[in-house]
Amino acid sequence: MINLLSDDQRKDITYARRNTTLLHWAIAIVLAIVGLVFFVGAGYFYVVDTTNKYAKEVEAKQAYLQSQQLGETEQTIQDLSNNLKLILQVLSEEILFSKLLRHIGAVMPSGSVLSSIELTELEGGIDLVAATKDYDTGTQVQVNLQDDTNKLFDKVDIVSITCGGSDPEYPCLVTLRAKFAANNEFLFLNSGGQQ
Repeated sequence: MINLLSDDQRKDITYARRNTTLLHWAIAIVLAIVGLVFFVGAGYFYVVDTTNKYAKEVEAKQAYLQSQQLGETEQTIQDLSNNLKLILQVLSEEILFSKLLRHIGAVMPSGSVLSSIELTELEGGIDLVAATKDYDTGTQVQVNLQDDTNKLFDKVDIVSITCGGSDPEYPCLVTLRAKFAANNEFLFLNSGGQQ
């Protein structure tokens, strides 16, 4: 094919085609930038809107908690916790006398009877008074109560033995102070409260 166009016209047409291609690329870049700005702006407004929405929800929930008197509820829970600790402390020192009396009665030597039991100020201890037929039986009461196989008491001390009482069958009174064994079954919490 014969080209009858002059060199200047041919160059003009070539540059015109190149300009058209560059114009298309420039328009595409501008549209891409506009689209990018639009998406960034939309994302920013979405984040701001969501943040504001959640901030309002937090304020509403805080107002709800304040209206429910959260501080007073926490104080009530703390008071209940303290009361429970006090109950456990009291129960840990509570003695199950039904079991204790049966075990003490079982280890008492012949010729002796248990007269009285008193709780003392000592922690984990009691005072016992036994009536016996003689002095030797009184000391045997102490030996039997302190025997490790009984698992009653860690330590039993004789406070006094007095003989010559008015009871002809049991003229001697033995006063003992006993400290419970660490893992005995006569304290309420050690035994699980089973009577």
